[in-house]
Amino acid sequence: ANQTGSNITDKGDYGWMSIDEPLGAGQRFVMDNAFFTDLLAEMGDQYEIRFGLKGSNWTNLASSLDPDYITMNRFDNDVFKGNIQMKIYKSSSNNILFQLYNPNGSYGSMLVNTVALHNTMCAFIEISTDGDNIRMGLGRNGQFGIAQGDESTVIYSDWGGYKDETGDQGFGISSLDVMFLVTDIYNETNSDYDGANVDWTELSEIAIPVP
Repeated sequence: ANQTGSNITDKGDYGWMSIDEPLGAGQRFVMDNAFFTDLLAEMGDQYEIRFGLKGSNWTNLASSLDPDYITMNRFDNDVFKGNIQMKIYKSSSNNILFQLYNPNGSYGSMLVNTVALHNTMCAFIEISTDGDNIRMGLGRNGQFGIAQGDESTVIYSDWGGYKDETGDQGFGISSLDVMFLVTDIYNETNSDYDGANVDWTELSEIAIPVP
């Protein structure tokens, strides 16, 4: 992965990570239980990670606490493509809050607001084959019909966990970077976050089974 600096964040800062290979139209980016376990092992308490597809107003800033970025505790102005984004918040070692923001509704209410152990979670981001729709989903392994490996094979309409999509917006996406925005949101964590210590080989990028 690419990232800001040797450490993504120091105390109170924002930083970013991206995968080296962009997600293309008709592809799904899968984050399985092993990836979440590894990703969150680097997080100190009070950390937050938001991830989605790179929007036209994304800038690679080590500290992105600009008013243009944050409104009502969300990143907007197309920082993430279509303003659809997932959020992970770690309030304690075994208390992980997973949220999925609705791109078409109020960001004050989330489609997903569930606490779970990070080693039970899986998720995906995908782009429709015409490049006009972005879909995301979260699931708990062993629940909602999602088992280890299902995140690679279950089509969006049959995904049993929490999900949302932008709908056909005419994006015409051919490829976009998957971006992770990381922060010590409450300026309380003394530990740095270093994406170089994350095992990125636990990720999958596959052709999705339906448009």
